Amino acid sequence: MAVIANLDINVRARIKSLRRGLKKAGGVVKRFGRRVARVARGMALFGAAVITAGAIALAALVRSQFKAIDAIGKLSVALDISTEKLAAYQFAASIAGLETAQFNKGVKRLRKSVADANNGLTTAIRGFKVLGLESKELAGLDTDEVLKRVADSVQRLGGTTEVAGALADLFGAKVGPEMFNLLMQGRAGLEAFEEEAKILGISLNAVDTAKVELANDAMNRVKQTFIGLGRQIAIRIAPLLIELSEAFLRIIKNAGGMQVIVGKAFSFIATAVGVVADVVDVFLLGFIALKLAVTFGIGVIIKVWGKLAQAIQFVVNLLPGVTASFGDSLNNIADAVLDTAGTIKDELHDAFIADPPSKRIDRFLKDIERKTTEAAKKIAEEREKFNLQAPPSPAVTTIKIQRPAAILKDTQAAFTAILQARQQGAKTAEQKAQEVREKQLAALQGIDRNLRDAGQNELGIAIV
Repeated sequence: MAVIANLDINVRARIKSLRRGLKKAGGVVKRFGRRVARVARGMALFGAAVITAGAIALAALVRSQFKAIDAIGKLSVALDISTEKLAAYQFAASIAGLETAQFNKGVKRLRKSVADANNGLTTAIRGFKVLGLESKELAGLDTDEVLKRVADSVQRLGGTTEVAGALADLFGAKVGPEMFNLLMQGRAGLEAFEEEAKILGISLNAVDTAKVELANDAMNRVKQTFIGLGRQIAIRIAPLLIELSEAFLRIIKNAGGMQVIVGKAFSFIATAVGVVADVVDVFLLGFIALKLAVTFGIGVIIKVWGKLAQAIQFVVNLLPGVTASFGDSLNNIADAVLDTAGTIKDELHDAFIADPPSKRIDRFLKDIERKTTEAAKKIAEEREKFNLQAPPSPAVTTIKIQRPAAILKDTQAAFTAILQARQQGAKTAEQKAQEVREKQLAALQGIDRNLRDAGQNELGIAIV
């Protein structure tokens, strides 16, 4: 039985150890599982981020290609060249180090050069002549064939100075030299790029281009739909905004205006600050009073002990050879403490009779407003005074100029004098007329002189 009991105990102990081991192993497995789960979540988040970034990049790429394909379709019509060949040539131009915009500009200039040469423009005729081409033959060809013939000529002649000048004449001074690397490949090179563009998926036929153009138009309509939505919402909201604005204005008007509102708000804030300051001031007064009571009480106690100490000191000093002063020291300490209490009392008295903080704040704000108003009034008065001081008026020279009626009257008087002279035999009529003419001449000379003087002195003229 003892053996069986020992065996049972041994088995139980081993089972218990096994359980502990299994439990420990289970904990390790759980921890490993949690770590694997965290790694999996991290990988999932990373994958989602990568997919999101890829989707965004892909969307941007597709959006840019929508614009590029639409531009190729419109440009192919303007250049009279198929979309397949135009896309292939743009690809070839990029390989040759030429930007797409430069290539497009150069091809446009080439088409214009063909027309200019047939119209007799010397620069275009000279460019085609250097390349050994006849503009009349090129006039009936499409742009693709013209470009290939020019490429063959450039490949045949090489990079001479004359060829460079011809390219500048035909493609433009800036773009022409940049076109050399592309054109040096000749017709065969351009056709090879056409095949490569088809393989790479760069080439576009008219149907593909039309699909993209239709999609662009549809997207533009969708965009216009949202614009219309925004406009309609704005139209519907406008009456509400008008009513809200009018209500806001009514509130301001009923309150007495913005000046009154701001003034009341400022006063309220100042009052609130003053109340808080008053409360704090009350606590400070209480603290000073408490400090006075404690200091005075300590001083009195020390003073009492000082008196007792002085009595003891008197008795001790009666002993021969003994001189004590502890009583005097306590009295001195008591006097110092009581002096401090007196100072605190004065401080408390000053604090009690002083205006509360709220009044000081109000007085401070009013003082600022008064000074500001006085300064502003002074500036306004100076401006008004300056405006009222009109510049001095120039001296006015009054020039008496006879009006036409007065001149006519004198003329009539002269004729009357002539008739009277003939009848009465007085002075001859010629003498009378001469006197009138001399008077008029003297008056005109005076007018001329006065006008010159007035012009030199920049004076005004009054005609009477």
